[in-house]
Amino acid sequence: MLEASAASGFRPLLQSLIDEVPGVLGVAFCDEEGEAVDLCGAENVDEYDLKVMAASWSLSMDLLRRSVEEKGAGSTALVSVVCGRYTYVVAPVGSTYFLAVWAESDVSLGKGLSAARRLVSILRAEV
Repeated sequence: MLEASAASGFRPLLQSLIDEVPGVLGVAFCDEEGEAVDLCGAENVDEYDLKVMAASWSLSMDLLRRSVEEKGAGSTALVSVVCGRYTYVVAPVGSTYFLAVWAESDVSLGKGLSAARRLVSILRAEV
């Protein structure tokens, strides 16, 4: 369960993605080192599991983003990974932050990607 004391001003924005997209288990806003600036999870999601997911995917996204830029392929806007049990969406927010989304594998990917893109735009304006 997520503790209320961990909340910041970003919590309502993160919660809006969970509310908008059925099947989203958790959302985290992380810095470039994978540390959660803030996170929000569904009722049955353990805070530790959400932090580990967010840190792992944020660090992976940072490596991917750097590689893509070094190769001159442009910037990485968003990455989604669909696994047997879960779906993950990770997107850079500016050059030093990331949004990580953890969802059930049967989540509506189109709706999830659209909501994640909107949230990234909002977060970019905030940081």
